[in-house]
Amino acid sequence: MKVTERIKKNYIFKKVYTNGRYYAEKSLVLYILKNDDDMNKVGYSVSKKIGNSVKRNRVKRLMKENFRKLSEDIKTGYFIVFTARVKSSEADYYDIEKEMINAIKRARLFNTELTRPKPLASKGSECQSVVKSSMDSTNIQLGLNEVSFKEDVKI
Repeated sequence: MKVTERIKKNYIFKKVYTNGRYYAEKSLVLYILKNDDDMNKVGYSVSKKIGNSVKRNRVKRLMKENFRKLSEDIKTGYFIVFTARVKSSEADYYDIEKEMINAIKRARLFNTELTRPKPLASKGSECQSVVKSSMDSTNIQLGLNEVSFKEDVKI
């Protein structure tokens, strides 16, 4: 069953902005308002202050993907609007994820206490696995897996 729908009408955005509660982070603001449905309705707002259309669409894609990952853990029956701030144009995927989780926690929208693991990587540390290689033989250790290669090459 689909748990979320998109907010497309301007009057719903205005209703959420005027009557809802907001939770601000560095690169996004979360607005919520209780609705009468048994599903969430989600909207994304990115103004021209963020940058050109490429930057705006990138920020929207990042917000949509992060919310898609979190949506199954969120209570139903809310209008949810994410508004991007100017700093979101420099934010990467993990920054948006962290701030979205913090805002949703503060709004108490998770079904239970957040049992999801913390974000996997932070900015600049995508690959933190240590690769150990021994040069004297052809064995290479990658974390816990050991792979060996035969040297059948003759020149």
